[in-house]
Amino acid sequence: MEQAMDMSREKDALFAEWCEDRESKAPRPLASWIALYPAHAADLMAWASAAPIIDAAAGASVDPPDLERTLRSGRRVVAEARAVHAAPLAGLIAAAKARGWSAETLARRVGVGTSVMVKLDRRLIRFDTLPGRLFRAVGEALEVADEAVRAYLQRPPTLSPAASYKADRAPRVTSQQSFADAVRACGEMDAEQKQSWLRRE
Repeated sequence: MEQAMDMSREKDALFAEWCEDRESKAPRPLASWIALYPAHAADLMAWASAAPIIDAAAGASVDPPDLERTLRSGRRVVAEARAVHAAPLAGLIAAAKARGWSAETLARRVGVGTSVMVKLDRRLIRFDTLPGRLFRAVGEALEVADEAVRAYLQRPPTLSPAASYKADRAPRVTSQQSFADAVRACGEMDAEQKQSWLRRE
């Protein structure tokens, strides 16, 4: 938790420094920033990619639908820039814990029940039944590209990491359920939430 907070403070300080330099008469090139702070290469690329879009949106007079389209485009650019340098997801819940969140917090941000999120994390739900907006919701919550979420959820299913086995290797999971069945069986979601996810895209 403390390490995550330290990283967050370091990132905030770097962002402030980058913004101040960007407003100067001779801004430092992006390549120089990445050379100085390689650990924050993905963040720097995301900021640099998003800046022109944010500037244009701030200076333009647009109606709400146009603004929302612009913001969606900006978020997509940021996510794609992050994906260039980001390592593959080790786990949805692990990524949430790195941000100081519990599985329940991540589930709430995505809009599903905790049991559904745990099944997604262990890939116990068939990939071909997952709705496209789920990838977007998880990606936005964790601030990663939709493609990273898709790639993670396409891997083979796993058992609980806390389980113990007598054999040398953990048994292979072959039983998966559909997303719709997981939602219907979830006791933490109300009827309205379930109906929202069960509605066809």
